[in-house]
Amino acid sequence: MTLMADLLNAKVGDKILVYGTHSKCIATVTHATKTQVHCNGTKFRRDGHEITSDRWSRRYASIATEDEIAQVAEATRRTNLILRIQRFCELRHELEKLSTEKLLDIARTLPVPSKDTQ
Repeated sequence: MTLMADLLNAKVGDKILVYGTHSKCIATVTHATKTQVHCNGTKFRRDGHEITSDRWSRRYASIATEDEIAQVAEATRRTNLILRIQRFCELRHELEKLSTEKLLDIARTLPVPSKDTQ
């Protein structure tokens, strides 16, 4: 199905895949008119193009499939886990405050470095 056909049938409550050059997210249709679909404060034409004056970072939308919803949820979960681990690693002074037992627990969860990375 084309984008146009997808958004022609969009109605309030439908899940929409919003995507641009660098990101994807799932939004819920909050308002629908004959010519527009509104999601999370963003307006899209029924052909799937965002209504914006910004020509550099235009986004598009289509009705989200169950697979797309699951993929976006998994990607978001992974990104959040990676950011959480990176923030933790940046707080070396916090590691100094942990007990040896806690440090051992953390170390057990880390991958063993290969000879190439040592």
